[in-house]
Amino acid sequence: MCALSSSSYKPERYNVKKATVSRE
Repeated sequence: MCALSSSSYKPERYNVKKATVSRE
């Protein structure tokens, strides 16, 4: 899952991306 990769290098960025995906 891409989420794991994102959270691995930057959990904060992953949070922002997850929020964006949720909105769409």
